[in-house]
Amino acid sequence: MKKRKKTENERTARVVRLIIAACLALFLWSYINGNDINLITQNINNIPVTLINTEKLSSKGLVLSDQKDYYVNIRIRGSERNVRRLNASQITATADLSGVKSPGVYTADVVLQGLPNSVILQETQPSQLKINIDGIRQKRRKVNVNISGKPGNNLSVISASTLDKVRISGASQAIAKVKKCIATANVQDITDDTDVYLPVKAVDEKGKVVQNVECTPSMVKVHVKVGSTKRIKVKVPKTTGSVGSGYKVSKIEVTPKTVLVGGKTDVLESLRSIRPETVELNGIKNDMTVLKKLQLPNGVVSLSGNKNVMVSVKVEALSKKQLMVDDIEQRNVPDDLSVDKIENASVSVKVEGTSREMSNIDNKDIKAWIDFSNAAEGTGTYNIQVSTDKGTVKSVSPSSTTVTLKNKDK
Repeated sequence: MKKRKKTENERTARVVRLIIAACLALFLWSYINGNDINLITQNINNIPVTLINTEKLSSKGLVLSDQKDYYVNIRIRGSERNVRRLNASQITATADLSGVKSPGVYTADVVLQGLPNSVILQETQPSQLKINIDGIRQKRRKVNVNISGKPGNNLSVISASTLDKVRISGASQAIAKVKKCIATANVQDITDDTDVYLPVKAVDEKGKVVQNVECTPSMVKVHVKVGSTKRIKVKVPKTTGSVGSGYKVSKIEVTPKTVLVGGKTDVLESLRSIRPETVELNGIKNDMTVLKKLQLPNGVVSLSGNKNVMVSVKVEALSKKQLMVDDIEQRNVPDDLSVDKIENASVSVKVEGTSREMSNIDNKDIKAWIDFSNAAEGTGTYNIQVSTDKGTVKSVSPSSTTVTLKNKDK
């Protein structure tokens, strides 16, 4: 009898507990949802996606090819009250790159966090990201130094350079955009040569910094030299060798004819002109144009943007011309003597030169003379000397003549 009564009490207690639990569940649901049981849908757009474990890529020789921001849009559903109370800033999205093993397009799942249990995630768009992975590329580059500002005391920057080179590394697409590596030195008001350490940037052909390219080392030592400037004449170079047989160098020109140079003031004061390196003719029979380096004194640099000048050598074929010269000068006749008789008063001269020279030459362009510096009274044989500024004298006929000199007092 007692046992049956005890079983009935246990059943009654169990029913009471179930009723209490149901009431509590109803209370909690009412507390969370209130009396609003209308369900709504809402879109939340532009949630930024954080790529995680990117640091593991470099250890595999990999790098992100596209350094860009990723975003996703989501659609949620829930009671109007819960949806309105949702703080979208607490929602985060991540994509894990720890599974990347090689270059290519990697598909990463988007994982959302921060959504409360009171709403339902219906859709994530996109639910996966396509991420381009590239292999790390490296190149060695020299560093160009740019200048900003102006030195003091009316000085100029003579040179700004570094012996250091850098290694650039990054995705192949980014490396391909790099035109040069630069460091910029501020020389405002400096009056002495100086060494500075400057950061290096990799830039494209428009001078814009190429993103996600690393320069190693990131700083280089730059030597800045200041001094005076001067514009000086460039003389034609010396030549070695000869042109081909039957040809002659008619003209040698340099371009530019002047250059702006810089150096210490005392060095520039004595500098009047410079020459390019020697030009080798080596039997040429045609015009020739070559680049030749300026032969600058120690401590002097070209500020014209180029250490070379253009040397143009013009070559013409030779031709000959026979001319008769009737006027033979009498030079250095002793004061006590006079010329009484010259057997040959004219001379035939063969001249060789370029066609231009030969077309312009006549007997007035040839000088013929006899030098009587050591002459004595009486009859003797004297050489006839000839010269011209147009072409080269090849022969003189006759090359000498008989002259009679007499004493003026007799």
